Amino acid sequence: MSSKPLTGINHKEYGVTSEGVCIFLDVALRNMGKDPTNRPFTLKMTGGTSGDVAGNAIKILKRDYGENAKIVGIVDHKGCVEDPRGLSLTELMRLVDHELALDNFDQSKLSSDGKYWSRDDPEGVVMCDSMHNRLQTDAFLPAGGLPNTIRTDNWESFLNEDGKVSSPLIVEAANIFIEQQARVKLTENGVLIVKDSSANKCGVICSAMEIIAHLLMTEDEFMAFRPTYVDDVLQHLRALASKEATIMFDEYKKGDGTWETSLPGIAERISRVMNYSSDHISAQLTDCLDRQHILELASSALLPSLREKAGDRLGQLPPGYIINMVAKHLSSQLVYHEGLDYVERSIPQDKFALVAVQYAEETKRVWDMVDAVSKADIASGSKEEIVELLRLGGPRIAVSRSRVFAPKAE
Repeated sequence: MSSKPLTGINHKEYGVTSEGVCIFLDVALRNMGKDPTNRPFTLKMTGGTSGDVAGNAIKILKRDYGENAKIVGIVDHKGCVEDPRGLSLTELMRLVDHELALDNFDQSKLSSDGKYWSRDDPEGVVMCDSMHNRLQTDAFLPAGGLPNTIRTDNWESFLNEDGKVSSPLIVEAANIFIEQQARVKLTENGVLIVKDSSANKCGVICSAMEIIAHLLMTEDEFMAFRPTYVDDVLQHLRALASKEATIMFDEYKKGDGTWETSLPGIAERISRVMNYSSDHISAQLTDCLDRQHILELASSALLPSLREKAGDRLGQLPPGYIINMVAKHLSSQLVYHEGLDYVERSIPQDKFALVAVQYAEETKRVWDMVDAVSKADIASGSKEEIVELLRLGGPRIAVSRSRVFAPKAE
C-alpha cells in the first residue's frame, strides 16, 4: 500500500511489485533454458485482472514478451478463464485497463478449446479452485488467493496422474500462498520455487523509497518531482530484482540438493545474511566514522534524482534513521556484488562497518578506472576484458589488500 494515498507512489498504478515479480520470472525461465523473448512460454495465474499484482503482471508480460507470453489460465473471485492456445492478451488488457473481473471476459475471444467457469455454478467453483493444480504450464504465478492455498494436506494435487508436477516453476507473487512444509514437498519433487520474500519484495522497497522522499521534500515539491522519481524508482527496482534473482540462481547451481541450497532455502539465507550484515554495520558505524562521512554515505544511497533535489537535507533526519539507511545500503552492496559466502565467511565480525565502508569507496574508485579504461586507446578485445575483470573483482581485491581487512580465521 502507498504510504500516502493521493500523493505517494501508488503500487497499483505503477505496478511496482509486479515489476520485480516479472524479473524473477524472466531470470528463472532463462535458467531453465527458456528464453522468453525468443520463444513462447505458458503460464497460469491466480489473482484477477482487477487486482494489483496479477493485473500489472499481465501488462508487463505483454510489454516485454508480446504473444510469447501465453497465459492459458487465470482465476479470480468471480470465475476462471482457460484456453490451452493462450488467452487473448488484448482482451485481458481490456479488463485490466477498466479494472474489470474475469466474469467480464468476452468469451468470443476464446478458441474452440477455451472455457469460462463461473463461481456461481457448483461445478465452476470446483474448476476455479483446482485450476492452479490442473493446468500443465511452464510456470505458475500465484498473484492472489487465500493464504496457504497449497498446504501440507493437499500439495500432491499439484502433481498430475503420472506423478509429474503440473508446473516446474512457481514464482510466489502473493504472500504465503504456499505453506512452508508444502514448499519443501514441492521442492523435493523438482519444482523451482521463488519464495515470496524475494519475489514480491519490490513493493516494500518502493514504500521505503517513497518515505525517504517525503521526509526530504514538501508535499508540493514531491508532486512536481514524482514523474521523474517514479521512473528512477522503477529502474532501480528492476535492477535490484535482477541482482537478487541472479545471485539466487548462481547459488542454486552450486547446491548439493539439500533444503538450504534449494531456491526457497537460498531466499531465506539471503534475508539472514542481509540482516546479519546490516545489524553489524549499524552497530559499528558511529565508532569508525564521523557524522559528516555517514551523511555522505547516506547521500550515495539515494537515487541520483533525489540526491540532486534534496540530498543536502539529509542532516535534518534522525541519526538512527540515517545509520540504518546506510547500513542497509552497504549490506546490499556487499551481498549483491560479492555473494553470500564472502559476507558470511570472509569479513571479520568486528570489522563489518570498516570493510563495508571501504568496499563502497573502492567500488567508486574502480568505476572511475572502468571509465578511464573505456576511454583509453586499447585494442577492442583487451579493453572489454580489462573492464570485465575490474568490475568482477576490483573492489574485493582492493579491500583485501587494505590494512583494515583481515579475513576471518577458519
